[in-house]
This record gives sequence, C-alpha cells and structure tokens, in this order.
Amino acid sequence: MPPKGECLDMKVSKKSLKRALLIMDGLIKALEGSGYEVFLEAESTKVRLLDVTLKINMSEETMTVHKEPKNHDLDGYYQFGHSRLNSEPIPSGNLCLTIDEHSWRWNDHYRKTWRDTEKKKLEDQLHYFAKGLLGSAVRKKAFVLEEEEKQRKIKEMELQRQERERIRVEKIERQKQEQQRVSMLLADAENWKQSLLLREYIAEVERHSENGDTIGVPESDLVEWLMNWANQQVNRLYPFTDNPPSILERKLMRKKNLSILTFGNNSRIYHGTNKHV
Repeated sequence: MPPKGECLDMKVSKKSLKRALLIMDGLIKALEGSGYEVFLEAESTKVRLLDVTLKINMSEETMTVHKEPKNHDLDGYYQFGHSRLNSEPIPSGNLCLTIDEHSWRWNDHYRKTWRDTEKKKLEDQLHYFAKGLLGSAVRKKAFVLEEEEKQRKIKEMELQRQERERIRVEKIERQKQEQQRVSMLLADAENWKQSLLLREYIAEVERHSENGDTIGVPESDLVEWLMNWANQQVNRLYPFTDNPPSILERKLMRKKNLSILTFGNNSRIYHGTNKHV
C-alpha cells in the first residue's frame, strides 16, 4: 500500500479502472525491468531515468453526447431552438498515457501522448511509450546540463568580477600605503634638514649670548632655553630619536584622537604618545 496521500495519477471511469490498472501495472514492471525507478510523490506518478525525473499519467478521453431537454414550462425559463439540446461529457473508454512534462524549451515539439486507436490498443503501444519516455529523458538531461553549464559560467564570471574588484581594491590600498611611505620619507628628510638648521641656530644663539646678546630671550631664561626647550624642539624634529609630544601636541590630541602638528613646512601625525610621520 502506498503512503497516505500518495497514489497513481489516473483519471478514468469505474468501468475502465480494471483495464487501466492492468496497463499501468504492465508499464511499471517493464520500466523497472529496464532499470528505471518508478515512484509515487503526492498524487503524481514519476519515473527516474538518466538521472532526471519525469511525470506520467493515465486518463480516459471523454465524448460529448447531446440529450433532448425536458419539456419546459412556458411560464419559466425558455431555451431557443439552437440551444435546446443539452451537452454532457461521458467516458469514451479510450485510455491515454501521457508524459506530463510541459516545457517549450525542450519537450513541446515532441510526442507526449499515446492513446487507444481503432487499429491499435494502448496495451500494444507500451514499448513506444517507453521509447518516448527515454527520448524525453535524454532531452531533459541535455537541457539540465546546459542550464547547469550556464549557471556555472555565470558563477565563474561573478567570481572573476569579485577577483578583479579584490585586485583593484588591493592595488588602491598598496598605492595608498606607498604614498604614505613616500610622504613619511619626505617628511623625515625635511625634519632632518630643519633639525640641522635649528642646531646651527641654537649654536649661533649660544655664541651671541657669550657677548651679552640674548636675541629677544630674557637672560634669566636663556640657560633653560638653550639647555632644554630649544633642544627638545630639535629632538622632536630629528627623525632618528623618539620623544613624547609637547604640551601643544597633547592639547591638540585632546580635541581629536588624531592630531597634526606643523613645524615650518613639515607636518607630523601623532597617535597617543607614539610619534609617527
């Protein structure tokens, strides 16, 4: 017994049911004998072959009969002559097997239905149906493989695009880092020049102070100026020493986490208490 809710996809009259079941039984045994898998899913009958799945069903054709209507009460609803005959569909006894796959991309132009004819009953056409089923499976598999190849190419193109974008971003970052290194190099060179200039200037101030000329620096502050403050400024510019930032730099860093202190034509960037150019 199939699981609840799963059954063969058959739409036939009670009169044709026994014959329909015998035909379906013979078809299933023939398909399974050829190595194909037949299984039920919901209310569908499916066949797996060549790694693809196809739906099949059995139905009974109907024919239309016309019946004379009953005599009408003239006081009630009246039908004109052209529509007086009642049409009613009734089972014809002609059975059909159908490959229930609708795809204009791979199966619409091929035969999908085999039915009773005056010359040949459906029981005698099962091998043709199986052959048609195999042809549909071949076409569907080719279509599936083609779609998979398209998706593979789309995915590959996307990966290539992502790789190009990664390389572009990486190149920009390398250029940015290189520019920073060049800027640091030029800043260090400029700092070095200015530190040498200041050393010469301090030496000149010291020479003038020996003659009593303090050059605008109060004499009481001259020793402090020469020995500490002026040399501290030289050391801050000199790129081969590491010194903490001055009070001016700390004031700037309290306003911003990142500060720029300028000496002449030179800018230095400080993070925390570590000095970087």
